[in-house]
Parts: sequence; C-alpha cells; structure tokens
Amino acid sequence: VGDGFHVYPVFADRAFTSELSPFLMFDYASPKEFGPTSRRRGVGSHPHRGFETVTLAFQGEVEHGDSVGNRGVIGPGDVQWMTAGAGISHAEMFPCLAQTEENRLELFQIWLNLPRAKKMSPPHFKMFWGEDIPSIEADGVTAKLIAGSAPGFEKQALAPPPDSYASDPNSSLLVMTIKLEPRKCYTIAGATGAGKIHRNLYFYADGSATVDGTKVVGRK
Repeated sequence: VGDGFHVYPVFADRAFTSELSPFLMFDYASPKEFGPTSRRRGVGSHPHRGFETVTLAFQGEVEHGDSVGNRGVIGPGDVQWMTAGAGISHAEMFPCLAQTEENRLELFQIWLNLPRAKKMSPPHFKMFWGEDIPSIEADGVTAKLIAGSAPGFEKQALAPPPDSYASDPNSSLLVMTIKLEPRKCYTIAGATGAGKIHRNLYFYADGSATVDGTKVVGRK
C-alpha cells in the first residue's frame, strides 16, 4: 500500500465483517529491505473514522503525523495507538535513514471497531515506548503486554486512549506479542468480560506452533 509498505492482509475477504468484529482488519508488513534513498516512503495522508488502529513495529521506524497536530516516530518494540473516533487524517511514513546499508521494515497493524456510543468520540493518539511496555522473559518465553492483563506480569498494561475499545473492562481486550523458544509454551487465560461472544485472534510468523491443539504454520 502507498509507496513502500508491502502488506499481507491477514483477514483477506473477511475484513470488515461481523464474523470477526471487533477486529476489522489485520495487516502484516513482513520483513522488507529498501535501499538508501532520500525519498520518504509510506502512506500519505488518508482519513479514518469510527474505529482505531494499533501499530506495532518490529524492525525499522514508522513516522506518524495527523490532522490534529500529533507527531511521533516509533521504532522496534514501540507501539502507536490511534482512536479515530469522529474523524482524523494521518500519514504513516517509513524514513529510509540508513545511507550505507539496507533499510529494513517489519510491522503489523490491527484495526479495532469502536462501540456505537464511542464512534463519534474526539480523536486521540498515544505512543507506547518499548521500554515502558510490561514484559516478562523466563523459561524460553519472552512476552510483552500491550493491552489487557495476563499471568506472570508484575506491572499493568499501559493505559489505552480514553475512548478506546480497550478502555471498557467488559471488552476483555488482550493484545500481546509472545516469542517462544522451540518446545516452549505460554498459557493465555480465557476472556472474562460480560459479552456473549469472545473472539480470539492469533497471528504466528516463522515456523509453526500449536494453539489450543491446532497446528498453526507461520507466514515467512
């Protein structure tokens, strides 16, 4: 998409369907190298309304700028959380800063639906710096807690934007990244919210894993 983001649409034709709501879309930009250039790659200014985006960077940097004056650059391990609410336009750019080697980019972005009562909320943008995100590393497991609660973490997840889907305790929204060494496992507790439907979204990259008895083959 845009000028430089090579994106794999994980949901394909199921994006924006009630079958997956509150998850609307999930894009994965697999590792991609770009040669040195003075040109700013990425996605220019475009509008959003009625939902929110959560962007996680694994390699490279992503520069955000929006119509209400927010600016920020995230790098490996950082997260951007934007609640579009009543409406916002933003750009997502990939500055190719390295001049003597390849510029490498890897990220994923989740689009979350907002409840009807929150769709016209004021837009909000928040940066989660990697060093502030709660993490654990033990027995071959490295996990980071971006939203919600999970066993083994001494600190609570950073507060989401005020009108976010994640700010409602009944949503039981959990966003994590988990890295496992071979033959290691991590248990995620079931949702405890008041809703009648609980949907789980797992995305696995590189190799294969077993999730609740089902083998998942990662995308290279």
